[in-house]
Amino acid sequence: MFSGIVIGIGAGIISSLIDDELKNFSEKINAKVLGKIMSFPGDGIIITPLVLGGYIFGVISENQKLKSAFLKSMSNLLFSTIAVQILKFSGRERPSAADFQYDFSFPGIKSKFRSFPSGHAQASSAVYFTLGKHLCENKLCSIILFSVPPIVSFGRILENSHWLSDTISGMIIGVSFELF
Repeated sequence: MFSGIVIGIGAGIISSLIDDELKNFSEKINAKVLGKIMSFPGDGIIITPLVLGGYIFGVISENQKLKSAFLKSMSNLLFSTIAVQILKFSGRERPSAADFQYDFSFPGIKSKFRSFPSGHAQASSAVYFTLGKHLCENKLCSIILFSVPPIVSFGRILENSHWLSDTISGMIIGVSFELF
């Protein structure tokens, strides 16, 4: 778990080298609506009922595999969210509010200063990766579930809500609670 956070932060630092280029690209193509649509599966309004509903359905249907997978995803979501919310106090500005990718304001309490790491990327990785790992029995299912976090992450970049480094760190942190 701790190593996943360290790896996530390290990957964020390395990927920050191209943050400005992606910000310029997303502003140039002006795809905020597309970004919002792509981000939707990573939103708490979707993820929380999905995880709770899946677990309840597993209990009601007495399907141990389903129940266990959703319980694991619930646990991974909870603990990775706590880690990400603590890291968000680094105070990094969002691309929509910053002229420079390394603008920080300590501590980051206001929303515009809570960019790093991406909560949408973390949540979607924690849930969809865990479900894909424990529920998928064929490649198509795995491809669909494993592709959701990168789609959500790219949507956050297009929406100009996160830097690439925010989303990469968020995805690694979300996945790390399942892997470590």
